[in-house]
Amino acid sequence: MNNRWIWISLIACALLFLFLILRPPDIDYAFFSDALTSNSQTQLVVISRVFLNQNGPKAVKCSSNPNSCIHVVMAANRAYLAALLASTNSMQVNSKRPIYLHVLIGPGDISLFTTTIGRWIDIPVEIVEFNDARVKPLIKVWDGLNFHASTLNYARFYLPDIFPNLGRIVYIDPDTIVRTDIGELNDKLDIHPHNLHYLAAVPANLLTFIRSSYAFILSCKDPEIAAQVNCADDFFNAGVFVTDLERWRQENITGQSEDWLRKNTQRRIWKWGSQPPLNLVFYRRWSRLESEWNFRDTGRANFDPKMIEFVKIVHFTGKEKPWLVAGSKYWKWWCEYYPRKHELWFCNPTGIQSLLPNSPLDYTIVRRALDTSI
Repeated sequence: MNNRWIWISLIACALLFLFLILRPPDIDYAFFSDALTSNSQTQLVVISRVFLNQNGPKAVKCSSNPNSCIHVVMAANRAYLAALLASTNSMQVNSKRPIYLHVLIGPGDISLFTTTIGRWIDIPVEIVEFNDARVKPLIKVWDGLNFHASTLNYARFYLPDIFPNLGRIVYIDPDTIVRTDIGELNDKLDIHPHNLHYLAAVPANLLTFIRSSYAFILSCKDPEIAAQVNCADDFFNAGVFVTDLERWRQENITGQSEDWLRKNTQRRIWKWGSQPPLNLVFYRRWSRLESEWNFRDTGRANFDPKMIEFVKIVHFTGKEKPWLVAGSKYWKWWCEYYPRKHELWFCNPTGIQSLLPNSPLDYTIVRRALDTSI
């Protein structure tokens, strides 16, 4: 009889332990369905949205004086959740003003992002579950990779409808580290000549002239392209930019983008995915930022990682992502900002790293938390 009660007690303790470990965290959040707003355009592109950390001092400061906040928009799927945490933390650490983060995610990921972001990010956050039904029929990749067809890449065309109350924003890809005050980038639109344009971004700068010009991404022999675009002009990389969404609404940038997308389904106008149509819509309506605001050389062969010390935003393009084992030469800079570094052996300064010097495991938040294959 005594053994029986001992076993029952052990099982009860085990169940209690699992409950405490696996239960959702206490998160300050509010959930809204697509009925959040009466704006019909918003309802077409938004499934649901969640607001986190809305009662903290940083959120109060943003609501009392919206101009005192930097509104940052990021789009990420679950494979980039670890990257998003590190990038956000780097912005928060180095920013002189409060940051309000707006995260675009794909259908079905709202619970995962809400739980993880709510546990590890304490700034005000809006998470929006993007409804891709409107854009999906408009996507045609003639020449590119599978990820070029990802509907989340096209969510930025709908920013004015997704965020109807936002004006100036900084858009930034999650596979970045911000090593300076993001407010400096936000304020670029107040400075000549950026204040004369709709958007400020870094030119592509892809080694050679032909790879940096519109000729590299567009079918320049197409009559409509030939009539409207000088293909010798540079195009910009859309991974980092600052813009004013109010001007997008005034010029119907979303409608113009959809027009180009629709034409591309009927004939080959460009290669790759969402970058070419965005560059077409903003042709000669964007201004150049210095390359230090979107430094993408990390994907090049023989790149010296020490160069990272001299730039403002590092964009980890290419396959060597710093939250994976393949990106080992960038761990020093990325792990500095990753808030869950104790869970990654290559970010953990304990003896665990020395026990697994050649581990092939690509630990990410998702695999650790859900054992989900990405």
